Amino acid sequence: MDQRQFTFIETDDGSPTLRILNSHSIDQTPCSTSPHLQSSEAMHSLRGAFAETCYIYGSAIEYCLLNDFPPKILSLGLGLGYVEILSAGLILKHVDRMESHIQKTFMEQVRGLSFELVPQLRQWFVDWLNDSESCPVEFKLAYNDILTRTSLHVDFEATKIKIFLKQLITSQAWEIQAALGETTLFTERFACICFDAFSSNSSPDLWSASFLTSFLSNACTEQAILSTYACTGNLKRTLKTLGFAILPKNGFSGKRESTLAIRNSG
Repeated sequence: MDQRQFTFIETDDGSPTLRILNSHSIDQTPCSTSPHLQSSEAMHSLRGAFAETCYIYGSAIEYCLLNDFPPKILSLGLGLGYVEILSAGLILKHVDRMESHIQKTFMEQVRGLSFELVPQLRQWFVDWLNDSESCPVEFKLAYNDILTRTSLHVDFEATKIKIFLKQLITSQAWEIQAALGETTLFTERFACICFDAFSSNSSPDLWSASFLTSFLSNACTEQAILSTYACTGNLKRTLKTLGFAILPKNGFSGKRESTLAIRNSG
């Protein structure tokens, strides 16, 4: 898969999202703007990719930080790095408000784990963090756009957010792995689950009751929060079985519901 198999879309708030084009549709027409290409669903809401990320995942990350949950964030999946960049910005802003004598201890506890099926998206994100020329220009522009929006949203310097995220990934305090599946082994548990998988139509295995039970049982700390744009019966039933309380939350930009669930919150 090369970069011609991706196409960018500007969403309603001006931020970019991505479609991955079906490989069978690219044999004759490699240009990503061709109307003949059949593509998968977009990675974010077309009403606003950045706004959706802040509403669905940013609020969960902030809840985790403000309520003294372990600063350990799991993102499924990486995509264009929205959750990862926003997490770095929110963590830095949170630490900046702390008393200086506890900042170092907190920062040593920060952990992250992202999953991404597409190897190019894993590699190009790291290339961008390292200012490598191997990162395609179109992706570099998208990452920079997301970083700038995050900087303005959290009121923290963009360069420092990027450097911090690079340090986390270089030190493997934040890991980027390939596809998540039932055989995935977790050596660490996470307090904030940003479940941004493609829909159950595109990725049915990730929304099955058996997978969700196994994943959440193995991936979550006792104190945990999960947020996702979706609201499915399998997900809500599994969360309740595992001791999560489902909080009512509207979906983004007019969608009827999303899912926000907290365990041992009080």
